[in-house]
Formats: sequence, structure tokens, C-alpha cells
Amino acid sequence: AVLELLTSLVHASGLRGVGLSVADADVEDEDEVLEAVVTDAACERMVETARDAGAYVEPYPLADKKTGKKHRAGVIGLWRALIDKTKHEEAFDNVLLPWCIEWLCIMSSSTHRGLRHTGTEVAMALMVRLTELLVELEAEQLAKQRQQASQAGKKGGSGMAALVEKELVKLRTQVEALQELLQTLFKGVFIERYRDSCDEIRVCCLSGLGRAICLHEGVFLHDTYLKYLGWMLNDTAAPVRVTTVGQLHHVYKAHGDEHSDRLTNFTHRFEGRLVQMTRDVDTKVSVEAIKLINTLHELELLADKKKAVEDAMQVMRLNELSQLKALVPLVNKHMARAGGDGASPNTAKASKKGKKAAAAAATDQPLVQLAKLAWGSAGEVERLPEVCGRIVASMRPLTPALSDWPAYTDLLTGETLDEDNLRHLHCVLVHLMAASAVHTNEGAAAAAVAADGAGAQTPRKKARRAPTRKELEAHDEGAVALSSELGRSLGALLETFGAQADVLQPLLSLVRQLRLQSAATTLKGGVFGALLDQLEACFFKHNEPEAMRAHAAAWAELLTQPGAPALQEQARVRFKKLINKLVAILKPLGAYAARGKGGAFDFDEASVAMRRVAYLVSAYPEASSSLRTINALPERLLPLLHTRAGSEPGLAVCITAMLQLKTTVLTARVAEARLAAGAAHGGASVELDETSLQLRDEALTLLATALDAPLPPVAGVAAGCLSLLLGTVLPKVQPDSDDPVLQDAGDALLGWFSAALQAAAEGEPVGDLEE
Repeated sequence: AVLELLTSLVHASGLRGVGLSVADADVEDEDEVLEAVVTDAACERMVETARDAGAYVEPYPLADKKTGKKHRAGVIGLWRALIDKTKHEEAFDNVLLPWCIEWLCIMSSSTHRGLRHTGTEVAMALMVRLTELLVELEAEQLAKQRQQASQAGKKGGSGMAALVEKELVKLRTQVEALQELLQTLFKGVFIERYRDSCDEIRVCCLSGLGRAICLHEGVFLHDTYLKYLGWMLNDTAAPVRVTTVGQLHHVYKAHGDEHSDRLTNFTHRFEGRLVQMTRDVDTKVSVEAIKLINTLHELELLADKKKAVEDAMQVMRLNELSQLKALVPLVNKHMARAGGDGASPNTAKASKKGKKAAAAAATDQPLVQLAKLAWGSAGEVERLPEVCGRIVASMRPLTPALSDWPAYTDLLTGETLDEDNLRHLHCVLVHLMAASAVHTNEGAAAAAVAADGAGAQTPRKKARRAPTRKELEAHDEGAVALSSELGRSLGALLETFGAQADVLQPLLSLVRQLRLQSAATTLKGGVFGALLDQLEACFFKHNEPEAMRAHAAAWAELLTQPGAPALQEQARVRFKKLINKLVAILKPLGAYAARGKGGAFDFDEASVAMRRVAYLVSAYPEASSSLRTINALPERLLPLLHTRAGSEPGLAVCITAMLQLKTTVLTARVAEARLAAGAAHGGASVELDETSLQLRDEALTLLATALDAPLPPVAGVAAGCLSLLLGTVLPKVQPDSDDPVLQDAGDALLGWFSAALQAAAEGEPVGDLEE
């Protein structure tokens, strides 16, 4: 039976058609059969026989990527079940387990990788299961000793005492036998294979040793065994390092509280390497090392906690999400140590102590510490959105300071900060506040959606759990607190930082996160009007396209929010005044184009105003009703391109902006008509009103004319707008109509567009278009 069990191990290693047999033993005494058959020579002979017969299974079962895990679980499960079935008698007969372990030692030393790997896996699993059995027997032995002590001195208890003593002797014998078997496995398999050339075998050895140490501190929690885990921290293979650090983490969590004295020497010896591994080239190793350093910090086992935490936080520069999540506890410890309890700075009290005291108090705040870490991780303004976004996504749930909205505004609008790099610190704080605000509102929206769609499931996914009432209330409270604080302080933030280009995008993102309904209380009186004043002033301070686009998006968000009709109407009135102001700036250009004569004209200011109008209308198409006075500008300006294109670049900017503006207005009208007709997905024809038809004809004629513009940028924009309209608008406008005028217009337009593209491809003078 033992030989059949050992042969099954050989087959599980990928060697078919070979095995151990009693016939191979050339002995007369039955007690010497196992000694004669279970040998190194027999193992080598089986490998050679399988190789000559071509019976190798490649890849061997444990190495098979598809079935390897399942095979490993089956083999290990079989041997664990064997111990469970025989642990009362057969496991201690000095035959079954000793000879099985002997064969495992032989297999683990084989030159055949399949045998070596399988033997090591089973041996380490057996070592773990025997350690578990040893713990069980020692617990039983302790219970018997207590029973024996309780029986001492009782009358008539001699018989029971003798029975208990007999059971104790048996348990001591079994414990000693198990300890001897464990030492055989450790010295015969682990010592020989923990530096094997195969990564999987090394991982197996270290995993087995780590689990054994966690199970039995009396036998394994000594430097004699721990040092092997310490040595393997320098392994060249990342999976081995991950396993080693992970097993050490389990050891510290299992025994760090009660047996820290046994771990002190090992910790001080390898602390430097563990801290260094937080910056490992492999992300998984780095994450496990960060978690281990945090555990060591909590157990008070680090020799220099401050240096260890600071070294670990250098990994923030990599901006990897998994590393940032693992860093959260260490970052909180760092901020707590630097800033006390993390309350918001009280500028009123601080001012009484003097400006220096206020600056010192603010510098110690968790948000300031986190901002310094973020700036050190980013290193430049361009990387701040990405870095702050990842910091918030990973740390916000466990870092309350990131949602302390009054603290943000106190630091940004107060005078408590006294830093050499004050501008950078303010920039980081605005980015962090914007990222955290987006996360807060998205979390509230996601919670509401999850509550509505709870219980829905797909064939491969379980039903989604509905958020609890407490979770929904927490999300809602966070969103309301955010909007309330934004309503109170956003005007001051725009006034203070509105002119700074490096904080403009996150600042306007905060405007988009303002929920008027939630902030209605703090926007009473003239607060909202002052906010809109600052938003408009900020709009005129920046001429860059990205800045204009962001401002337009901020206005559109305020104009389209439901739930606050009074505030929304106030925003609409202010927005219409803004459009009228821009149109007024363009009136001189209209007068100049209407005269149709040459002469000097400053197109630069007009081009900037035209771009502002184009971005605003693109974000909020309803504003097109205020543009009647400049609708004829493109037709009048196009002829000027042939005479003044080279000397007036602002003229081309004006024309391209108007082309885009007309396309935006037309597509918005068609989209509105589709929605009204219930054809939002384009499944039905759309009946346009006379105004829309007039806009369509004007836009298509204008764009077709602009294809022949002498400047490639103008012709390129015209081609792009035309392709958009041909692909989306025309096919949806009465496709089955018998109107000959409509058919002629469509055919003529397609002909113009095809000819223009062909001429451009052949190098003909159609705007010298190259694409």
C-alpha cells in the first residue's frame, strides 16, 4: 500500500508507465522491502525508463497553466485527507509517514523538474499539516495535564489518574514523533530546495515555512528558521520576494503582539532591506513591503519609525494606485505625527499668537502635509491633476482630511501659510480640493444609481448589493457639505486665484461641482451674484482655447442644473448679458465687413471675442438666439480672405470660429427636433421648422463656399464641419422626400464636397488642403 501511494506521486509528477514495486526488492525479509525499493537509484531508474519510453508529460501537471492549480489542489488535498484519516493510529506506526517523507526527500532531489517540484509541494504541504496536528496534540496534552492535576489528592481517583497518565505518555510519544518528522522534512526538503533554480519551488518552500511559523511559535518562531525568510528577501525573482514579504507579514500579525521579543533581533537585522523593498521595481513586492512596514510601525518594532515612514513614502512619486492605497495608513501616521489631531486651522485664534504661530499651526495641518507629499510626488505642475486624482482615489476613504472643505478654504484664502513655495502649495491644495470634490459628487451619484439598480445582475455577475440607508445618507451629507462650502467660498477663490493659469482648470472644476440646490442656503442674498461676477471676470482674464472651453463648461453646468429655478434664472440673465457684451465687442467688425472696403482694422480683439462666443454657444446652444446681429458676418468676411489673409491672422480666426458656431447651432436645432419627435436614436425622419431649414441652407452654402478659402486652416475647418453635417444632419432630414429642390440641394452639395476633396488631393487651389 505504501508503494502504491508513492507510485501515485510519481504519476502526479508527469511520469507515466513507471512505479515502485515489491518485485524490485531483492531481499528475503519483508521488513526490508521498503528499504530496498525506496532509494535514489530507483528514482533515477524511473526517470531514465520514462525518458527512453517517451512517457514524459510536458508540461508536467503542476506546470500546466490551464490545469496546474486544480491539479495542485487535488494532490495536496489527497495528502491532507490521508493525515486526517490516519492521525489516530497509522500515522504513528513508524512505517507510513517515515517512508513517505523519505520518498519525498528523494523526489525533491531529482534532476527531473516535475518530480522535484511535485515532491517539494507535497512535502511542504505535509509539513504544514503535521504542524497543525502537532498543535492539536499539544493542546490535548495540556488538557490532560490539567485533568491530571485536578485528580491529584482526590479519593478513589487512582484509577482515573493511571488512565490519564497512560494517555499522557502516548501523547508525549506522538508529539516527539511529529517533531522528529518535521525536522526531517525541514532538513531533507526545505534546506535542499529553498534555493532551487525553479522559482515555483522556491515559492513553495518559503510559503510552507511561513505557514509553519505562524502555526507553531514554540517550534519555528526562532531566528534559526526566520533567517531563511530574511535571506530570500534578496531573491532575483519577484514572485519569490512577494511570497517572502507576504509570509513575514503573516508571521508578524500572528505573533507580533505576544512574542515581539522573539522577533526583535530579526527585525533589526533586516529592517533596512524591508524598508528598501517598499521601492521595489515590482509593484506587488512594493505593496506587500509597504503593508509590512505599517504593521511593524504599529507593533513598535521599527528602530527608526520616522525614517522608515519617510523612505516608504518616496514611492508616491511613482503614482501607482495600488501603492498609494497601501500607503494610506503610513501617510496618516506621518500627518498625525506632524500635525497633531488634524483639526482645521483656526485663523482667529492663531492671529492672537502672532503671524509666525499661525503659520506654524497651518504648516502642521494634515492637508498641508499631504499637499507637500503630492508636490514631491508630482515635481511639476503638469503632473498635478494625475497625481492628485490618484491620491484622492486611493486615500480619500481612509483620510478624512481630504474631505475637510473648510480646511481647504481657510488655507487658500487665509494668511496662515508662510512658505517659500507658497504658490506651489496653493496650486496643490486647489488640485486636491477639485479631485476630492469630483470624487464626492461621483460617489453620491453612484450610490443613488446603485440604490435604484440594486438586485440587477448579469449572467456572470452576482446581484449588486443595494447601499444601506446609512451609506446613502453619508454620501448625501458629503455632497451637501461640499456644495455648501463651495457656495460660501467659491467667489473668494475665483477672486484670489482666477488670474493664475496653473490653477484655472481645477478651479473651474470646482465651479462645475457646485450643486445649486444643495448650496441654496449659502448662496442667498448677493453671494451668487458675486460668484457670477468673479466667474465672468475670470473668463476675460484668459485667452487660451482650453481656458475658454473650461469656462464655457462651467457656465453650462450652472445653467442646466435642476432643482434651483431662482438661482438658475439668475445665472441665465447673467449669461445673456455676457453674450450681449461679446456681441457688442463684435459690432465694429460687423460695420467694417458691411462697408466692404479696405482699411486698417484690429482683428485680434475681434477674433478673441469670436472664439469666446463660439465656445459659450457650443457648451450652451440655447444662447444662439442672441447672435442675430452677427449671423451675416461670415458671408461678409470670406471675400476679405483673398486680399488680407496674409496680413491679418485674426481674420482667419474669426471666420473659423463663425463656421464652427453655425455648425453647432444647426446640429443643436436638429438634435432638439429629434428629441421632440421621439427619434433620439435616429430611427425616424425629422421635420424641421422654417427657421431650422433656413439655418441649414445658410450653413451648408457657407461651408461649401469656405472650402475654396485660400488659407488651409479655414478650408480644413469647413471640410470638417461639412463632413459632420453630411454624415449626421442631411441623412436625417426627410430622407424619403420627393421635394426636387431638396434633392437638387443635396446632390449639389455632395458634388461640391467631392470635387473639393479631389482638387485638394490633386494639389489644385482649393485652399491648398492636404488632408
